[in-house]
Amino acid sequence: MLHVPQPLTGCHLAPVDHPARSITGRRLNRLLKAATAADRALLAHEIERGALQIVKPTRTQAAALTKVAVSYVATAGGRAHPTRARAAFARASA
Repeated sequence: MLHVPQPLTGCHLAPVDHPARSITGRRLNRLLKAATAADRALLAHEIERGALQIVKPTRTQAAALTKVAVSYVATAGGRAHPTRARAAFARASA
């Protein structure tokens, strides 16, 4: 059974205006390994509505969210900081 610090109970979910709970990417992976499909759906719903936030996602999670290969994330992380910032700014302003 999935163990979440605050229980997920369907219709009794906290309103979005309450502070969101946060979970690390690593902890999320551990929860997902033991979760049923229904548990995963409830977690996805809480993430979608902002009641649960993922902090410090794993490299694989970050790659999946941005739809890039994990190796690209590793390559981008190997660049010097000013180079990364320039590349990100150039893409955002294009």
